[in-house]
Amino acid sequence: MNLRVLGKFGFLLVIIGILIGHNGLPGFSAARLLISLLWWATFVTAIIGFVTGILLMMNKKTKMPVATEWLILLICVICGALAVFFIGRTPIRGLGTSGILMLVGWIVAVIGQLFSKSK
Repeated sequence: MNLRVLGKFGFLLVIIGILIGHNGLPGFSAARLLISLLWWATFVTAIIGFVTGILLMMNKKTKMPVATEWLILLICVICGALAVFFIGRTPIRGLGTSGILMLVGWIVAVIGQLFSKSK
């Protein structure tokens, strides 16, 4: 299994982090409209990235170019970071378990994408 596939499983941590939410509440229920839209964009792109990883692991030929994978990763990270910023939580304090899982997932996904052998 190559690093590209392992990086896609970082999206699973992002999905779990979103579903855990803050203080045990679902991540979507307490958010205002903009934050809710950002959470949904993060959630959907994380699912797309995770499904891509599953297809790569099963040796299915995915027709997705690497540039599209980078676009999915960037949308996931930017939307999630903006949602965390607008909620008022900083990466240093008050992030909680969900934020830590999302942060670790993003780091794993970025490292997997950076050091993958496909160009």
